[in-house]
Formats: sequence, structure tokens, C-alpha cells
Amino acid sequence: MGRRKLLRWTAHALIGVNALLVLLACISYFHLFSPLLDLLSIAARYMVIANALAVLLLLLLFNRRKAVFPGLVLIASILSFGPYFRMAGPGERIGTEGLRIASFNSGNVLAEADNPAGLRTAMEDINADILCFQELERYGSFDVSRYPYRAFSPEIIGKSTQAIFSEYPIVRSGSIDFPDTSNNAIFADVAVKGDTIRIYNVHLESYRIRSERILYREYGGRFLRRFRVVAGQHVSQARLVKAHQQEAPYPTIICGDFNATPFSHTYRILSAGLEDSFGQAGSGIGATYSLRGLPYRIDYILADPRMEVLHHKIFDIHLSDHRPVMATLRLQGE
Repeated sequence: MGRRKLLRWTAHALIGVNALLVLLACISYFHLFSPLLDLLSIAARYMVIANALAVLLLLLLFNRRKAVFPGLVLIASILSFGPYFRMAGPGERIGTEGLRIASFNSGNVLAEADNPAGLRTAMEDINADILCFQELERYGSFDVSRYPYRAFSPEIIGKSTQAIFSEYPIVRSGSIDFPDTSNNAIFADVAVKGDTIRIYNVHLESYRIRSERILYREYGGRFLRRFRVVAGQHVSQARLVKAHQQEAPYPTIICGDFNATPFSHTYRILSAGLEDSFGQAGSGIGATYSLRGLPYRIDYILADPRMEVLHHKIFDIHLSDHRPVMATLRLQGE
């Protein structure tokens, strides 16, 4: 086999394998046959881009027969996944008022960085009517006098703290306990201008991969075991939240740190029947987290379809490894 022919065969093989993996990611988005397949959701954006470039290259080379399979897979990926890229919209609508709700995984910034002034400034910059925190330092010395109504996750040793701060009255609150983990979710029923809205603040299981060394230990076996466990927990935790949300008597909003991409089965569970604020009013890829320099969107605001999404914003605030996200919403008919 000549060198040129070998290179051509290798290129076609790589294109075929990548297209097959994208197809498997599409299938896993709807039905996760194995938690390990959730690995594909992390790489899906980059595999889809590579597949699109491969289709374009094959068409430019007039090798249309070779482009059929990756082309069909490209169409399937566009139709399957949640919003992962959006052209810039018109911006917030002038002359309209809505409910500004924000979500921020502060990563225990006060405990780790002793920076109450930084968090106070961030809260002022975000300027939300309702602010949901994940992994908040419960006894941090920051000023929240603007928010007279608050709901916290139960104070349990080993559990992280989720909090909802609101300018509007909280008439009821509660928690959803995730078994065998430090993570949890809370909800609050908030009275807003004559209506009641239920807000869920969710923090799904963290991978807690602090070092690249775990990728190489036991030839990757330790990493794969950890990933399989966490991916399975994501699905079970998402189902707990979704079952609770579907019984809510009010319009609902689910926000928080899902630790999952828009290509994941977890995202599909939680977003079912709801509007992703990024998909309605965001721009670009909406990255809220960076892993080894690669951008990912893992923080979300999902709104009841009875709400109109007026605006979506990601703040350039770097107090933790997450960036705050905010949506401006309005109940239909207001």
C-alpha cells in the first residue's frame, strides 16, 4: 500500500469512527445504555465540529458517496442535542420588565479565599432579584441585606450548602435529598407580583477529579470507575428533581450547576418541558466553566414555557471556577 493511499485510508477511517461516536452520543442523549457512554457528552461538541468539517472537506473533494454517512450523522446531531451554539440575539428588550434570576456556584469562595468583599461586589454586579448559590459558605460574612427572604439546604455534616436569596417573599421552601453524596437540591415558592413561582436550585454530583494523575492510575481504570459512578448518580439525581418538579402546583424554574453538558442524558431529563434561557436569548457557546482550558456550559436556567425569556447573560466574574449566569423572565400575559 502506497503512502498516499495509506493516508487516505487512515483519514476515511478516522472520519468514520468520529461519525460513529457522534451517532452513539446522539443515541445516549435519549437513552443512556451505560453510564460510561456519558463520556461522549463531554467530547460531543468537538466531535460534532470535527464531523461537520469532515463533511465539508469530503464535499469539496467531490467525494459525495463518502460524505453520506457523516452527513446523515451531522443532521442527526443538529436535530438531537439541546442548544449548544446560538448567534447573538437582539439583547435585552428595552422598556420591558421581568424577573431577574441568577445562578452561581461560588465554590465555597469565602472559605477558600476569605474574600467577602469580592462576593459582595459580585452580587452587586449581578443585580438579580433572586440569586441562587451552590456550594455557598453558610456562615460567610458578606452582606445580603438586599435579600430579606432566604432559603438554605439543611445543615448536615458533609453536605454542601445551596441557598436562594430573594427580594420577593418566600412562602414555602424545602429540600430534595440526594442519597450517598454531599450534593443536594432545594426549592422555594416565591410570591412575585401576585403570582407564585417555584424555583429549584440544583447541584448535581461533582466528579471531583482534582488531578490529571487519576487519568493514568491503573491504566485509567480508577478514572473510569469514578466516572461511571458519577454519571449514574447524575441520572438518578436528575430524575428525583424532575419527579418533584412535575408535581409542582406553580410555574417552575430549575437552575444550578448540573455538572453535565447540553449533550448529556442528564440535561435532557431536567430540560424536558422547559425552556433553556441560553437557547432562547443567549449567544455563542455560553461557556460557564473551563476544564483544562476547554470551555463547557454546565450551569443553567430552565424556565417554565409559560414564561418568556427576555435576556440571558453570563458574567465575567472569576471568584470560583464557575461563572454566574442570569436570565430575565416574564410570565406570559404580564
